[in-house]
Amino acid sequence: MRDYCLGIDIGTSKVAIVLCSSPSNIIEVRSQPHNATAKATSTRLEQDPHDMLNVCYSLIKSLPAELRERTGGIGITGQMHGIVLVDSKFCPVTNLINWQDRRCSEIPGLLHSISEKTKYKLSDGFGFATLLWFLHTRTLPAGACYGTTVQDLLALKLTGNKELLIDTSMAASWGFFNTKVQEWDYEAIKLAGIDLNMLPKVMPCGGVAGELSLEAAKEFGIASGALVMLPVGDNQASLMATIKHVKSEIALTLGTSSQVSLISDCPIEMQGVTFENRPYAFKKTAVVAAAMCGGNAWEWLAKFITKVVSSVGLEEPPIEKIYELMNDEGLKAKDELIIKPNFHGERYNEELKGIIEGITLENMNVGTLSRGLARGLVRNLKDMLPKEMWKNRTIVVSSGNALRRIPLLRKMVEEEFGLPLEILDSKEETATGAAINAYNGLNKVSP
Repeated sequence: MRDYCLGIDIGTSKVAIVLCSSPSNIIEVRSQPHNATAKATSTRLEQDPHDMLNVCYSLIKSLPAELRERTGGIGITGQMHGIVLVDSKFCPVTNLINWQDRRCSEIPGLLHSISEKTKYKLSDGFGFATLLWFLHTRTLPAGACYGTTVQDLLALKLTGNKELLIDTSMAASWGFFNTKVQEWDYEAIKLAGIDLNMLPKVMPCGGVAGELSLEAAKEFGIASGALVMLPVGDNQASLMATIKHVKSEIALTLGTSSQVSLISDCPIEMQGVTFENRPYAFKKTAVVAAAMCGGNAWEWLAKFITKVVSSVGLEEPPIEKIYELMNDEGLKAKDELIIKPNFHGERYNEELKGIIEGITLENMNVGTLSRGLARGLVRNLKDMLPKEMWKNRTIVVSSGNALRRIPLLRKMVEEEFGLPLEILDSKEETATGAAINAYNGLNKVSP
């Protein structure tokens, strides 16, 4: 009997896997840091795809043999926007240049000029922005034939496919994607000077990549013929695990960065610069506002407080104690500072900087800083989607460790949205979403 589904999430810092027998019955959850960072400077962020894939293989093999033998479907997800260049045999010739990379900022006006020419807003870290950088600097590696993602390399390993595929959710995250026709915008890509032959074939979100090959079945102890789903973006996978009622729920995720999303039957025509229409399963659209700051801003404040303590010669407290202090003092505070947490800029305006307002001689303390930052993180997200989109939404459902651990953030969500908040009692939501995607494919589930 092959009724179990495996979900694999190749994240920015770790790989997680989830095994389920149904969307509500999780059997195994495992994760492991991949420590894949190969290059990190103020403008570069590269990760070794081999390190990431090796952790995937190790985690799959760590599952008990009897569970692997019952696996009939495999779903894959992971970080979006990034790109790996591969040769004609699909072997990497570059590292993963991930979503945090900022190399295009080294060339003033590069992305602006392309945006003017193509009418697409490209951001640093997007796959096509990285390709443009390689072309502009004439540094395209010898042997580079195609662009792909680490997730799609894993799907290739499992299926043995002879053609590079990419689902619409991952393709759209690179830029130059027409959401109306769910395909590359070939005219824009040609205007940008990018070789169309470098692009993988676009397939529907929630589609099938193929079946587990005999070779992969032997290596991983999973029966050949198991269904392997096309990798989906981590945002879409998280929504698959979070949203159960697409008409009434708003999904809020606070991880390293943060996102607010809702599901629509079609793309929102009043396309704004602060949000995106992203492909979703079942031919629906995820309307997403993604901020560059979330848990990373909360960590920044904790580290700042720690540095202040140590700078005056006192013993540095454990970081968890600082987090507790921030939450407790923020909840007690009667006043708060106004904080706009655009510390990394935003994709719609990379020049934005963080702002702290409302400081007096009396109100600058841990409580007002923490409360102001918590509200600022939530308000920044809420304001990125037009208010009309909240119509008929009755609840905010949330995933992400930050909201689960920090009552102050939960309070700000309910105050800012004016709706009740439900924290889902689950771990590794993104890997769970990948497993649910596999379950839907294996059982031919429709909305």
